[in-house]
Amino acid sequence: MRKALALMPLIVLTLTGCSNASEVECASPPADAGERIADGANDFPIEAGVTAAVMHPTEADVMIIAMDFTLIDGTEATGVWGYIDRGGSVTILAIDGVAQAATDWPGQMNGHEFSVTEPGVSDALACLD
Repeated sequence: MRKALALMPLIVLTLTGCSNASEVECASPPADAGERIADGANDFPIEAGVTAAVMHPTEADVMIIAMDFTLIDGTEATGVWGYIDRGGSVTILAIDGVAQAATDWPGQMNGHEFSVTEPGVSDALACLD
């Protein structure tokens, strides 16, 4: 975990996305990514729905994942998480405000607070559509 934390500033600085959604190369998230993300739900459980992702341009084990999910009251929402798999050790980060509100995954790392303006967020959301 410490290794992943130490590498996060590099990851944050190098995440990039395409300026045109038609140029986005979507990736397939791991089959259990939605469940893993939902396992970090805060006060109330969430049910994972459809997931879509974009790969980090230089780190094959780093993805930005957009996920549709349902809250316990039936409300549907979409959030974006960072998903880092380094040899089976998975780190999940809540990137946008929706992800941060629905889950307890960290929304900041090493003093950098994540937001919807992070590179790759709009690309992952475009892949979800």
